[in-house]
Amino acid sequence: MTPCGFILTPCRLRLALVATMICGGTVAHAQYVWEPQSVAFTETLWGVAAGNGVFVAVGDDDIVLTSTDGADWRLRDSGTTNRWFRGVGFGDGAFVAVGLGGLLCTSTNGLTWVGRSSGSSMLLCDAASGNGTFVAVGDQGTVLTSTNLVAWTNRTSGTANGLEAVTFGGGQFVAVGFGGAVVTSTNGVSWTRRNSGTNLWLRDVIYGADRYVAVGEGGTILTSVDGIDWTPRDSDTGVFLWGVGYGGGSYVAVGAGGTVLTSEDGVSWTPRESGTPRLLLGVVSKDNAIVAVGAYGAVTRSLIAPADSLRLTEPRALADGTFAFKVNGTVADQALTVYWTETLTNWVVLTNLTAGPGPPVVVDPLAVDAADRFYRVSSP
Repeated sequence: MTPCGFILTPCRLRLALVATMICGGTVAHAQYVWEPQSVAFTETLWGVAAGNGVFVAVGDDDIVLTSTDGADWRLRDSGTTNRWFRGVGFGDGAFVAVGLGGLLCTSTNGLTWVGRSSGSSMLLCDAASGNGTFVAVGDQGTVLTSTNLVAWTNRTSGTANGLEAVTFGGGQFVAVGFGGAVVTSTNGVSWTRRNSGTNLWLRDVIYGADRYVAVGEGGTILTSVDGIDWTPRDSDTGVFLWGVGYGGGSYVAVGAGGTVLTSEDGVSWTPRESGTPRLLLGVVSKDNAIVAVGAYGAVTRSLIAPADSLRLTEPRALADGTFAFKVNGTVADQALTVYWTETLTNWVVLTNLTAGPGPPVVVDPLAVDAADRFYRVSSP
């Protein structure tokens, strides 16, 4: 391992600032520690989006919730009553929430909402935006577009299958749905059907790190670099995956039974403990947090730390001959492992700990009368 930082020599001990995360990089990685959040509502939350400094979650009974940190959630007036939201998207500075019977509402800040006439009576499931065009998709291959959020135009999608989700990235829209349906468009107006290689229900799709990832029925995960050719990936689960997002350098898929899977490349997936047994339906990231929402008001959050943020600082010898230092650059609830070595080759675990709201202090009780001793810290 290549040391990152510098070496201090307090007395006879050396503190090597070494991080197993990406040294000197700007990539951020999810810490994979998920904690359920207390939400004073029991409505199922079908979708979540983030933009303009706020998370927005929508669901049954026309509920709209907002949060700036993913932990503290506030109820907002959606501008509609007795309606059912199915999804929400953000792009080009605006949120678009959609739902049953052509329901469509827009907001620039997530706090104040305006009901719009979609011109459709179909169930609308999701929305996205790119290149100044807003796209909403839904039942029976419905595709609606708008350039001003007010006037919406019905487009021919090329499929009669219900479209469950849409994303924009790589210069195009990609929508997925029932029967393995995948359709793409560079402008939202003209759509082309693609062969996904599956007839299973695709529930969600995301673009991140130069590739598309779609998830769905039976643990299905597909990836594509161009939206045209799709490759199945092994999720090692048979549960229905309802949502997928990207943040902190990782793709995150969520689903039945509180399932959370993460992957840095979209190819190899690892299960994580979500902290909830409830069905998770949507996931999104903003700033230093990834948030998943789902059935009966379920909200769970994982914090993200910058990859180059961990620093070992303030080394000092204590009166009893032991040695102490701080770990800076952590976030609350971040899992840490601290190692020591005298050879720079054979690293031994000193302690495992969870960071609190401030920099944790590490004490090495074995450092008494030790030879040169080096330390490093990692976060999974």
